[in-house]
Amino acid sequence: MGDSRDREKQADPKLYGLNRAQRFRVYGWLVAVIVVGSAIWMVAHLKPHRWYKYTDVVSFEQTAHDVKVGFVLWEEAKPVTAGLLPDDVVSEPTISSAIRPAVTRSPEMASASAKAALKALLEEREVGSVLSDAALRLQRGVAVERSTAVRDLRARKAPAEQERIRVAVRHADAGQRFARELCEAGAGITEFEVAAEIDYFLRRRGVQETSFTTIVASGPNAAFSHHSPGRRRLRDGDSVICDFGAFWKGYCSDITRTYFVGGSPAPKWRKRYALVLEANERSRAALRHGAVAQDVDGAGRNFLGRSGVGNRFVHGTGHGFGLEVHEWPSLTYGQKTVLEKGMCVTVEPGLYFPRQGGIRIEDDLLVTRSGCETLTHAAKALY
Repeated sequence: MGDSRDREKQADPKLYGLNRAQRFRVYGWLVAVIVVGSAIWMVAHLKPHRWYKYTDVVSFEQTAHDVKVGFVLWEEAKPVTAGLLPDDVVSEPTISSAIRPAVTRSPEMASASAKAALKALLEEREVGSVLSDAALRLQRGVAVERSTAVRDLRARKAPAEQERIRVAVRHADAGQRFARELCEAGAGITEFEVAAEIDYFLRRRGVQETSFTTIVASGPNAAFSHHSPGRRRLRDGDSVICDFGAFWKGYCSDITRTYFVGGSPAPKWRKRYALVLEANERSRAALRHGAVAQDVDGAGRNFLGRSGVGNRFVHGTGHGFGLEVHEWPSLTYGQKTVLEKGMCVTVEPGLYFPRQGGIRIEDDLLVTRSGCETLTHAAKALY
């Protein structure tokens, strides 16, 4: 027995006074401390905002926390054909290689690197003036002018853009005619089901996608101007706001109509509907080249105020649309933008009554020299 114990001790020599079993316990504790410490460090330093990135999916990647989008440079747009219809012509911009040195860990360094890249690019191409929507100080001899040129160009639609918008509006018009039939006869179906049927109808017409998540708001839910469809079932007498649009070859539409389940609203709702329709007509009548945005808003808003329901109109009268569903200009109180021929805007007055319901009537319009062209044709004078 004594010889056996001696052999075990010789086979398990001690290191720093620890035998094998003791050493394994120490190693286990060390591993646990390292793992826990690493987890604590990751939580402290890899904050969520560092997990979001701006990227072109090819060669440029920048964490959202570190990038300053205002200093991104863009190369000339290149034609894109993959995945498009044969007659589509689409161009896609790419981030300039000049900006890639700006990928740094510090926002200040990113800004400085981007400015340096811009200065080098200006020198290389012998540029003497720059339009910018941000305040910049560049090298001597280069004039910097604050400008809204891109915003303004997007606001005034060229004839080719107008034609795509017209097609997008025609699709949404057809969708509204379908939505009316569905809502008026739809007692018992849910808002989810109405929205799904509208989206399916548009897809069957060949629409690539809707302009935004289709809004179907019934009964008390219609008191919220941008309610998301839910499981509530439509009931007889409900007002149902249907707000949706269609994208067509890169351009969108945005139309709202209000229907009543059963097709015969109560007298108070008929009166409210007539007020909203009149406000819509007054704002459309005020819309023309040279008109001021706040005056278009005021034409309908002041009418509703004089009718005693001004406090139930809780949003702006309209907005621009085109490549996106919400663009400049904004037709609302305090906006002194002068409207111009070629702008595409919405007019969408509404009234909202908590725990009761709401009404909104929205049209898409093209500003012309003498007035405006109403692009939407889905019926409004229903009740």
